Amino acid sequence: MKRNFTLKLLFFGIMITLLSSCAAMKDWFYVPTYAPVEEELNAIWQGSSYADIVKEYGAPNRSVNDGLGGTIYVYEDIQTEYTTVSNSGVVNGSIDSKTKMVTIRNFTEFYVDGNDCCYSVRSNRLEEDGTRLSPMRIAISGILGTTIIAAIIGLAAF
Repeated sequence: MKRNFTLKLLFFGIMITLLSSCAAMKDWFYVPTYAPVEEELNAIWQGSSYADIVKEYGAPNRSVNDGLGGTIYVYEDIQTEYTTVSNSGVVNGSIDSKTKMVTIRNFTEFYVDGNDCCYSVRSNRLEEDGTRLSPMRIAISGILGTTIIAAIIGLAAF
């Protein structure tokens, strides 16, 4: 009789722990979403002068001829990140085979015609625009929860 009460108490304690951990993890189910800013940039900058662009962004990194008598002004930043797969890293000035180098190029290009008027903007930049539920995270938590509950029921049966 005492063993049965102990198992019920253990089961109750584990269930309370599981429920409280689920409540604490509610934000874990959401991942950020990103949207391109190109459309927004076009709405803002089309029709603006090159001087307005420089006033906001500063001098461009480079410029190229657009082939139509105008100029493409390029603003870019290049980031290089090293991601280490294990405890290895840079050894004696060389990159260990388990270190991966990732180069990220973010750019915004302003197309300005011969009359100094912006007629188009291209960009690969993104901005966070909200969150969404992650089906993979929901599935993982469901599988783990079901496994834990089955283990508890199995233990309670003995």
